[in-house]
Amino acid sequence: MRQLMPPPDSPDTAVDDDRLAELYAAGTTEAARWLRVNMVSTLDGAAMGADGRSGSISSDSDKSVFQTLRAWSDVVLIGAETARVERYTRLSHEHGRADVRRPGGPLLAIVSATGRVDVDRLFSADGGQPLLLTCRTADPDAVREFSARAGDDAVLIAGDTAVDLPTAVDELTARGLTRILSEGGPHLLGGLLAADLVDELDLTIGLEARGGEAGRIVQGVRLDTRFAAHTLLGAGDSLIGRWLVSRPESPDGSGRR
Repeated sequence: MRQLMPPPDSPDTAVDDDRLAELYAAGTTEAARWLRVNMVSTLDGAAMGADGRSGSISSDSDKSVFQTLRAWSDVVLIGAETARVERYTRLSHEHGRADVRRPGGPLLAIVSATGRVDVDRLFSADGGQPLLLTCRTADPDAVREFSARAGDDAVLIAGDTAVDLPTAVDELTARGLTRILSEGGPHLLGGLLAADLVDELDLTIGLEARGGEAGRIVQGVRLDTRFAAHTLLGAGDSLIGRWLVSRPESPDGSGRR
């Protein structure tokens, strides 16, 4: 990978793992909470490949950023449908770098209004305690099944008939999980943006066109969210951008709360 923006201080534009960690940590430590979202799309806007999964449009450089972001995070926030399609299991330190800041690696928090999660797949790998973010009208049998495997304190109720995302994020923060990474999907990203919870979008654009009927990285809501460019990296197969949400109260346009 090469650093395209901002221009590096030296003529050497190569980005190794240490430099990648520096670029993605910059500006995050001053905030009491920081929520970033990591997504991938093709040049023509497809958020998934023909198999319905984002992994099939990923690349080696995208995976390097993916691992760096996970190493940075306390918790990975994921929608239940994306967790099913992308075959998520609970997370361990193996999903991040050796210098991951949270002992044992990030936790996995699944957002589901029904409470229905593929617990067999979820617990098919070793890892930390997963969390379920659901609402009061969730399927009680599904919630009990999750609690039986993960523990009663692993279920967080946020909202009545739908998951109230601001409450859910506040619950994570109250548990000390302040470095939050969401990996989608598109409806969850839309909800987080609509609730003004996102501080940063990390988007890898694969330099290809897939066509077809694949949706975009955001679905479900109309938005008017503005971003400021922070970092742009180039690889032979991808453009990788770090974009900060612009908020009026942030004089520098950084999106910092």
